[in-house]
Amino acid sequence: MGEERGNILEVRGLKVWFPVRRGVLGLARGYVKAVDGVSFSLRRGGALGLLGESGCGKSTTARAILGLVAAREGEILVGGGRVAGPAPRLRAKERARRVQAVFQDPLASLNPRHTVFEILTEGMLYHGLCTASDARDRAAELLGDVGISGDALERYPHEFSGGQRQRICIARAMALEPDLLVCDEAVSSLDLSVRAQTLDLIASLRERRGLAVLFITHDIGAARRVAESVVVMNKGRIVESGSCEEVLCSPREEYTKALLEAAPAIGKPLA
Repeated sequence: MGEERGNILEVRGLKVWFPVRRGVLGLARGYVKAVDGVSFSLRRGGALGLLGESGCGKSTTARAILGLVAAREGEILVGGGRVAGPAPRLRAKERARRVQAVFQDPLASLNPRHTVFEILTEGMLYHGLCTASDARDRAAELLGDVGISGDALERYPHEFSGGQRQRICIARAMALEPDLLVCDEAVSSLDLSVRAQTLDLIASLRERRGLAVLFITHDIGAARRVAESVVVMNKGRIVESGSCEEVLCSPREEYTKALLEAAPAIGKPLA
């Protein structure tokens, strides 16, 4: 269904609730409704910003798409294959091929005991995307795509700056040739100048590879730089959605207006 309409991702009525347990037996006495009936779609090669303050449910939505938390209700389809909901059809191994992620803390995302070569080639070898004989060339090519010299392959994560580590995380994600890249606060821990370079890299990779990007952030400026359209979340629900120009230049909801007022330089008309 999603394939026919040209959508790589469809989220339908997604609910993710976490039980609040009390007492000796740890019985559930209630639920935190982290995501409560969220629906949106992302076209192939498109870029969607998922916006909201901390605790609004945007990262939990991303983790449900990645299979890191279970959905209570609703459906998630990737390329038409159901990954959450009644009778999921897309296996975890295939989802890993089609959907990759870049998280906020690059140092925590990289195995400190592995060299860059091992980090970049582990997934490719597992999925049969390269052989042992051509693994080094493929790894060097991936580093070149993110602006890092191939002679860095034998170095370890701690030997790089934060911005370089995030580029390595992006290269690792690109190694599996995904259809969808989920960026969960991927630039929020970086310095401003490095942040801009990383955003430009994500936009460039999207254009060159026909990659769809789901960009989760509280930073409206970053979303404007990457996304075509945005979805605004508050307390587990979507409060507003539309093109960047519609939502960020002429917001309808008070919550969206408050987000814009927190970043006054961003609330200017798009160039």
